[in-house]
Amino acid sequence: MAASKVKQDMPPPGGYGPIDYKRNLPRRGLSGYSMLAIGIGTLIYGHWSIMKWNRERRRLQIEDFEARIALLPLLQAETDRRTLQMLRENLEEEAIIMKDVPDWKVGPGWEGRGASHGRDRAWGWGAPTAFYRNPRTKGVVGARSHKGRL
Repeated sequence: MAASKVKQDMPPPGGYGPIDYKRNLPRRGLSGYSMLAIGIGTLIYGHWSIMKWNRERRRLQIEDFEARIALLPLLQAETDRRTLQMLRENLEEEAIIMKDVPDWKVGPGWEGRGASHGRDRAWGWGAPTAFYRNPRTKGVVGARSHKGRL
């Protein structure tokens, strides 16, 4: 056997090009100073917008309080009308219930005064218990107590 002639691989003429062996990463994102500036700008904008909203909220709150103050006499008058109507219904119901009893004076207070002739009450309601005389009103008052709201 004849020895075969081996052909060895050789570099190209002029050699291979340089090999990059250093760390060569591309720049990604913003620098630290620019991110710090953006963060501070965002915080300043957030504080400014919160202060602006707080001013608006305070203005709306004052408007709401003024509306409540303006409506308070109307609501109080409604409550007073409802109370007087309930007292009148109590007196009418008492008159119907006690119509057969002789010498019964409808609505006498503790001293024999009528419920509408009390001197110590601004509205002349007489005894403080006049509103609670009939069992029908106890359910109404009980529904408005703190137990009914829980």
